[in-house]
Amino acid sequence: NVFWHASDPNDAANVLNNELYTGVFSSYHKQRGYYASMGGRDNTTTRFRRYPRTEGGSAVTHISLADRDEQQEYLIKPDHTHTIQLVVYKDVVQYIVDGRVFYEIREGDEVTLEGSESDRDGRALYDTDRFPAYDGGWVGFRMVNSHHVYSNFRVYRLNSK
Repeated sequence: NVFWHASDPNDAANVLNNELYTGVFSSYHKQRGYYASMGGRDNTTTRFRRYPRTEGGSAVTHISLADRDEQQEYLIKPDHTHTIQLVVYKDVVQYIVDGRVFYEIREGDEVTLEGSESDRDGRALYDTDRFPAYDGGWVGFRMVNSHHVYSNFRVYRLNSK
């Protein structure tokens, strides 16, 4: 699990508070930011979400993409070094693995929604008025029953010409 552009809605410093963010997955639902996972649920799921999933303890509508689940080419390959790229540039958000775009959203794309009864059809167009692009925050990794080695971690700012 990786979070990027992650922040706490009440205080930026809270995102590092291990009493608020305990490792229990639901404790992260109130954060703002982007989330992606590859190899969840015993290496059967690959997902992307735009957080928060809850506000004030209640579910809120959020972008939730899971159409890569159970597709072998989108799951962790054992004993393989994966290169992960997390991109946010203006209205474009990408989760790239080994040079292949696993998930991408940009203004006008159809996305799947979760969290609110008002979105009964579960589909909408990605709109930065409704879901503003996050432009700052922390990167975080969450690991459960897995063994990872992170190397050559770098962050770049993309600048327009």
